[in-house]
Amino acid sequence: MWTWEEYFVLCILLLACGLSDLAFGKIRNGWILLGLLFQFLINVWNLCFLRPFCWKELLGGLGLTLVLQILTLFLLKPLFQIRVLGGGDIKLFCVVCGIGDLQMYGKVFLLSFLVAGFMSLWKMLRRREVKGRLNHLLSYLQSFRLWFSFFKKDLMLPYPGYSTREKDNGICFGMAIFLGMVLALLIPREAWVVL
Repeated sequence: MWTWEEYFVLCILLLACGLSDLAFGKIRNGWILLGLLFQFLINVWNLCFLRPFCWKELLGGLGLTLVLQILTLFLLKPLFQIRVLGGGDIKLFCVVCGIGDLQMYGKVFLLSFLVAGFMSLWKMLRRREVKGRLNHLLSYLQSFRLWFSFFKKDLMLPYPGYSTREKDNGICFGMAIFLGMVLALLIPREAWVVL
């Protein structure tokens, strides 16, 4: 289990990634590498030095992290293909996988997508594009292109009447991941039982 101080440092790293996403439209690989190094060192420290050394626990903890990271890459690949998520966003989820707590990772994952949904809805309402965007979503769902074309590269349907610049059409998902982590830490464990 991570301490509050370790979560605080991870939140600072996630905030830096979110601000990079906000400012430049992408998350710098340097921040991702720093996050991966940090979570690796914390996990090794927690598994080796805070309790009697045990290779089995160390390999099991690092193995769980690696399995979660591979599973995250596999599950989020379709969202990357239709440009809902960028590569940096998926790598940032891989950094969060390193917290070593499957339940906490699930909370961060769920809350990040909820925050991103609210951010997207806010952007659509502000621009008065809700009807057009929902029609575009329905055309995806009706064609089943996402489900039957998992490994194809041409998943994007044209976006009629909207800006061709991706930054104009998207949201800052790095910031959603940061806010998802903060909310996962702030929402008491008892509240999750209700959900």
